Amino acid sequence: MSPSKMSTQTVDLYDALVLFHCDLAVRGVHGELVAEIAREGMVWCLTSWREEDMVACLFSWCLEYARVMSEDRNELNFELQDDR
Repeated sequence: MSPSKMSTQTVDLYDALVLFHCDLAVRGVHGELVAEIAREGMVWCLTSWREEDMVACLFSWCLEYARVMSEDRNELNFELQDDR
């Protein structure tokens, strides 16, 4: 299993747990690989994520949650008007 090709389903969960099975001192079968993945993930996070993007994402989740939980949720759906 390649870490970059992990499924979003739970079919790869066991393989991921086996890969990351090591102690807090990063000793284990794949300790160096796990440490490299963690370092690269941190660099990606620091260089790619912006606070503005996270605020916008959280705001959209809150709006969607409010729409789904609303009693008149069907009235809040977005429908594109066809003016043809």
